[in-house]
Amino acid sequence: MQKSIDFLGYIILILFSVIVIGKAHSGIIYQPNCDSIEDINKPIKVTGYTIKPGTDTTWDFPRTIVSDHLVVDSGAVLTITSSVYFANYRKIVVKRGGKLVLDGGILSNTCDQVWQGIELWGRSDYPPDSIHYQGQVVLKNGAVIENAEYGIRTIKVDGIPDESETLDYDYTGGIVSAGNSTFRNCRYGVQFHPYGFENQSGFYKTTF
Repeated sequence: MQKSIDFLGYIILILFSVIVIGKAHSGIIYQPNCDSIEDINKPIKVTGYTIKPGTDTTWDFPRTIVSDHLVVDSGAVLTITSSVYFANYRKIVVKRGGKLVLDGGILSNTCDQVWQGIELWGRSDYPPDSIHYQGQVVLKNGAVIENAEYGIRTIKVDGIPDESETLDYDYTGGIVSAGNSTFRNCRYGVQFHPYGFENQSGFYKTTF
């Protein structure tokens, strides 16, 4: 059963432990119908993509990330108002100083494959108001993240998930702001990693 959570104005202080908000105890139920994605939405197939520094881009037409990853570089802003689907092990990387806005959009998987969700980078030795060093993810207006291993993960990850992955704790501190949004059928909704400052992340009318 999904639950609604409201942390408006609540400061998450994470010093020594990992905090997980929203966890699927029975496993992910993968999206079974591949044909409906191809026929109804007719998404553009993209073999990885980088939103370059200094650009402000809006995706308002469905896309499928079939290989590599979607990267929001430092100083770049990507706003998604449509649906974006991700193939096996693909993910979004929001680098330090980058910003991803999911404005009523949907992030999901393709067919019965698992995608890795959003990897949000920050800088663990800088406070949250250092916007050039902290990545940001904003969810609003009915945004949905679904069918992911991690909806959002506030750390840099190298290697293959569950096999040889390594976590870089110099990259914690990214900021999540979610309002009127849903994390659906994710193994872990949002995972915050240790950070030595008061993280300004917050959740308002958000369902896990």
